[in-house]
Amino acid sequence: MKTRRDFLRSTGVALGAAVLSGPVMSLPAHAADEPLASQVAAACRRLAPLGWRDLMLKVTGGQLDITAPDLVAELSKPLAAIDRKQPGFGDFNAAGTQGVTPGQPDLSLLYHAFAAPTVATAADGKTPLAGFPTLSEIAVLENYVYAAAKADLAKIAQNARAVAGRDLAIVVYALEYRNVSQSVGGRAAQLCFARTGVSHLGTAEPYYDGALRAFATLDPAKPFAFRSVPQRFAAFLSTRISGAGKTFGPQDVQPGDDKRDFWVPLHKLFDGPECLVGANLTVTFASHLVNEKLRQFQRYMTMNGVPGTRFTEEQLNQYPFVLRDGEIGGLSDNPDFGPGVLVPRPRPALAEVATFPGSNKVVTFQVPSEKDYPKPLSLYYSSLQILPVGADTEPAFMSGRAPEAQRPAPEYVNIRHRYQGESIESLNRRPDMMRLLYDGKYPAVHYVDYAGNGWMEVRCPAIEHVVKASKPAFVIVSPPDFFPSVSQRQLTRWWLDEMPLALQKTLWALPPLPLSQQRMAADVTLPAGFSINDTTMTCLVAQPGSAPGPAQTANGPNADRSVGLPDAAAGIFDPGWETSQGYIYISTRAMTRRPAIRPPSSLTCSPSASARRSWRTSSCAPHWAITGPASRPTTPAVSRRTSRPRPPLASPMPGPPARR
Repeated sequence: MKTRRDFLRSTGVALGAAVLSGPVMSLPAHAADEPLASQVAAACRRLAPLGWRDLMLKVTGGQLDITAPDLVAELSKPLAAIDRKQPGFGDFNAAGTQGVTPGQPDLSLLYHAFAAPTVATAADGKTPLAGFPTLSEIAVLENYVYAAAKADLAKIAQNARAVAGRDLAIVVYALEYRNVSQSVGGRAAQLCFARTGVSHLGTAEPYYDGALRAFATLDPAKPFAFRSVPQRFAAFLSTRISGAGKTFGPQDVQPGDDKRDFWVPLHKLFDGPECLVGANLTVTFASHLVNEKLRQFQRYMTMNGVPGTRFTEEQLNQYPFVLRDGEIGGLSDNPDFGPGVLVPRPRPALAEVATFPGSNKVVTFQVPSEKDYPKPLSLYYSSLQILPVGADTEPAFMSGRAPEAQRPAPEYVNIRHRYQGESIESLNRRPDMMRLLYDGKYPAVHYVDYAGNGWMEVRCPAIEHVVKASKPAFVIVSPPDFFPSVSQRQLTRWWLDEMPLALQKTLWALPPLPLSQQRMAADVTLPAGFSINDTTMTCLVAQPGSAPGPAQTANGPNADRSVGLPDAAAGIFDPGWETSQGYIYISTRAMTRRPAIRPPSSLTCSPSASARRSWRTSSCAPHWAITGPASRPTTPAVSRRTSRPRPPLASPMPGPPARR
């Protein structure tokens, strides 16, 4: 008999075969007509009086002058010496000997200086630099690095067959230049790639912090606000390589990776005649986002025969049951950000009362009596809990990733706001609250949040007749990061590297693995073409290169900064934070937003079958303001981003512990 996994595998392509008509909020990858060398020279002229000319002269012993009349020659010449003791340059790859090494950002000294957050002080190593590159200027220099290779499509295809024995595809990645402690190889600073990008909702406009080379999460002037945190994407000619442990990674090799396939980048695609010899490219991004949690909940209630409010399918396919695209976010048109930057739309509040379009009529649902709940539904403390549908026994401690663990709807639903007449009554302070919740049979208010998931795709018509395969990136728009100074991978490394073994075994019911260490497909129900067999969507990889060099050490501030890639995100938990689980794929449709907090710090799990994997929230976010009726969203907003210092951690990181 065909299993659920077999069925999904056989239909994985069909589930993602359709494509929405037309790109949504699409923007060209770069609109500037000026040659890339001129754009890089303009950035250097701007930065030179801000301390950058003296810094680059100091680190190269007077060899690299970013104001030289012939900057192309200056950047391409060999550098006899690079002072890696200069703060910020300690982990610049030891094999790098040029200002720009064609096709290799990791070996390009100027790119490291522009993109590494550790490069923050002037030539004296103490005084802060007076200014920093914009995200757009970093992207332009990145384009110039690849343009300097003067690659043609035939040679890149030949290289792909030599490296992997396979043809090329156009693949979209989230990307970020990382210092050594957060890099893929853990030997030197690297440009890191993932086919999943994570952005964060906020109540304030985004802000790019040049010193940190990242978008800020917090605003010091507004302690109770969270900034919208965008994510940058780029398209690369890529090939698929089987097996791990090669020069591309992945970061934190997992059991079974030696038999998995990984898409790895070879050459960046960008607008203009300089990307590929003999071709003038136009690269266009398009983002597609969706949030259908309320629809999933209402359908679940109907399918399980729970008495109460019913909505038509026409209603369930509209706001507020389904949110799409600009209601969640879109591509930025800010010239300082450059192309491919996805921006979650800032909101006055992170959760709002759901209302029907064109009116202030509040959307409610009937809370059932606890004694009337079907088996998968229960009152858990003071929330309505929708449990994963599965067997009464679980095979092993890590079985939360089995197909039976699919979350059919948001796992916890707020039922503590009763709608009476034209007013909303909070039951939180009533001494009889638990009796009211148990008895049920009252209308509870639905709330909307603007998190979701989707995909980022790209079109490049000039080469699509030759490179016919195209792989979009999976996009997650998640709640704010309440602990922006610590990534999920750092938490895992602290647990494995610094905690006594006796405590390791008792601290977590389930290991707090980051999303980058999960091996699951992206949401195959999206019309994006994701395959159920493509289980390396969330891992981090690097561009294939030569054998790893000596281990180096970062020697500047902000060395542990990392945001936006899956190693900073939580893995598969109940109810989850950045993401949750479909059958055997990653999805956000079952995410709980309120009350909630990042799972590793506030949730524990009982592995017993009788407990049905019940998660307990220890607290809820105190400033997730619930405002009045939500206005119908209209146009998407534009954005900005930053990050923060992280505690130092050992490297490299071992794999996950054996199942106990």
